Amino acid sequence: MMMDMDGDAKQGSEFWPPERLGPYRVLQLLGVGGTGVVYKARDERLQRDVAIKFWGAQEIDARDNLLREARMLARINHPGVVQVFDVYDGITFAAVVMEYIPGVELTRYLAQVVTPSEARLKLATSIAQGLAAAHHQGVIHRDLAPRNVLVTVEGDAKLTDFGIASLADEQGQPETVVWGSLHCMSPEQLRGEELDLRSDLFSLGCLIHWLISGQFPAEEFDDPAEVLLHLERRETLDSAMSFWSVSDSLLALVEQLLAPDPARRPQSAEEVVGRLEQINWRKDGAGVECFGGGASNSVETDPVTIGFNPPVLPKKRVWAQVTVIAVLVSTAVMLVLRPPDKPPTDDNGIKKVAIVIPTLQNPEHVADVRLMRSAVHKAVMDGLPRASGVEFLTIERLPLRGGAPSELLSALQADELVSSHMDCTSAFCNVSLRRYAKEDLVELADVQVPLDSYGVMHRRLVGAVPRLYQTDPTH
Repeated sequence: MMMDMDGDAKQGSEFWPPERLGPYRVLQLLGVGGTGVVYKARDERLQRDVAIKFWGAQEIDARDNLLREARMLARINHPGVVQVFDVYDGITFAAVVMEYIPGVELTRYLAQVVTPSEARLKLATSIAQGLAAAHHQGVIHRDLAPRNVLVTVEGDAKLTDFGIASLADEQGQPETVVWGSLHCMSPEQLRGEELDLRSDLFSLGCLIHWLISGQFPAEEFDDPAEVLLHLERRETLDSAMSFWSVSDSLLALVEQLLAPDPARRPQSAEEVVGRLEQINWRKDGAGVECFGGGASNSVETDPVTIGFNPPVLPKKRVWAQVTVIAVLVSTAVMLVLRPPDKPPTDDNGIKKVAIVIPTLQNPEHVADVRLMRSAVHKAVMDGLPRASGVEFLTIERLPLRGGAPSELLSALQADELVSSHMDCTSAFCNVSLRRYAKEDLVELADVQVPLDSYGVMHRRLVGAVPRLYQTDPTH
């Protein structure tokens, strides 16, 4: 398909990038997320590979956020933070040209590579150094989580995805919707309060806790109110930390980073870097040493960016309305969201499965369209069977309208595609599910879910999704 120099070539109403953007020759799709797409490109002027994130002209808010993210990244010049090279704001699209990282995101790296304690200490220090560089420029990341950390082939960490970042001197009113990775958020972020740089230090503590134990604090809870309650009332680090026999100095640092009161945390990322550079990871002569091959860190534990109303701690349980909203891909690597249990796996290596955010018919019957779409998406994700060697990618919409399954999969560079569509009345929604695999299309009859109970909806969809992998999905 030929595209003009202004990037105005489209299929239906979908955005397609140009074949060239100035000196950059667009090569291949790397990821789709939210309203943006990321392509690998070649800078023919400087003879280097780059990553370009595109937004279509119709996404005004997203374009503004993209340019804002680029300007914040441009303030930071540090090897521990992905670099921005160029920005383009045209009539038909906006684009940011970024550093191409030939590496993988942190969760996948730890699942595949044997990482002894020294390597994990190096990763923790590298993450803290990148965070210190951002903080030096007054940038609060706000979403410091494993999927937003890339590991290079040299084993160094780079911070990515500053899509919800803010400037410390430009804080606004308390948030009515909280964005971030649930199990990496500080208590003040969970409450929707105004944040300062110390909120990122709590998230850094969550990351180091996970690097040590393979678990996040409060990982057993999915309700924001329960997570907040656990973090505020937690008195000591959990027993998962002691199994790995890390040094007392490292435990003390993590304990301080996870203090509910920001005043009790280290007061700067630079202080944390200095302490990490001086301490040993392990106690002398004791404990389990070797990490790797997914033994202590699973892709399944990697939290994704969500949006929810700030919780008010209840006297009784409040059902969570935690929803997976969108994953914005801002680097040259696909984001691994979670693994499957037992779908068929290709003989030639890793299988890539794309999951589309649900479409909705008759939205006037739904009080919160974004919440409903995201809740259905989360249920579909939770219902997919699991197995090793499978990568999941969330996309906002299909890049093609119609077409054979093979064309859709080729456009997404995926082996399978799972989509869902909701047709709602005032009381319930009928959710239809589809799975595309090579030349096959499996369609599941409507699953009726109520509008007034997310718990019932979640259970019904989780139970229905595995039928997409049966020979006769009607049984």
